Amino acid sequence: MTSSSRSSYPNLPPQPQRMAVCEWCKKSFTKKKSTQRFCSSYCGQWGRKKNPTSWNKGLTKETDIKIKQMSDSMQGRIPWNKGKIGLQTSWCKGLTKEDHPTLVNHSERMLKNTITLGFKHSEESKKKISETRKERYINGEYNTSNFTKGRRSYYWSPLQNKYVFLRSSYELIYCQYLDKEEIPWLYEPKRFKLSNGSSYSPDFYLPTLNEWREVKGYWYKSARKKFNAFKYKYPEEKIKIIGAKKIMNLKKQIGVF
Repeated sequence: MTSSSRSSYPNLPPQPQRMAVCEWCKKSFTKKKSTQRFCSSYCGQWGRKKNPTSWNKGLTKETDIKIKQMSDSMQGRIPWNKGKIGLQTSWCKGLTKEDHPTLVNHSERMLKNTITLGFKHSEESKKKISETRKERYINGEYNTSNFTKGRRSYYWSPLQNKYVFLRSSYELIYCQYLDKEEIPWLYEPKRFKLSNGSSYSPDFYLPTLNEWREVKGYWYKSARKKFNAFKYKYPEEKIKIIGAKKIMNLKKQIGVF
């Protein structure tokens, strides 16, 4: 019987609850769907794995440095519930800010955090904030990773021995090519100020060649204008464009399909 037909007959008895046993924790629970196998998303995360094991299974403080550090940090500490039996309750249960000094401090701190809620800046203040942010962006103080287009990811560079944030899959292929050829490179190490007030940061710098590389799969009008303004203001800087066709050739060359 559908829900609409049950609403037409409010005196009908409720449907029986469908009970099941979780395949991971073996606890009984009420099914929300007929195909539900786990009682929670946590059990589902572990239960769907073929061989779920904890990261520290079989490790001891004699064989693993992380376990040893955790063991040393716990030396001399007394658990807050040591010697207590049964279900523990919160320390502030039944207390209010009128009869407990700690809750008064908590309340005052929360009020300070929400004092700017609904506050509106004046036009002069907005202009000052905008100018300050533009200046910090031009100087390279802002991380613009959240404002980029394309597939963003971190790449582990064996040549640099660290993770490098990349903004597109084309840049990832070019990084893999440089690492394979053992060509030293830096990703966006410098931002150049342009004559129109904006700034431009080339994708890659090759220190051994003292040249810049710009990886482009598609040219937006704004990107083309910035690139031309950069070449006009800094003619002494050597820069080459790595287009989509070149990237596809490098992809085949390094064996990425």
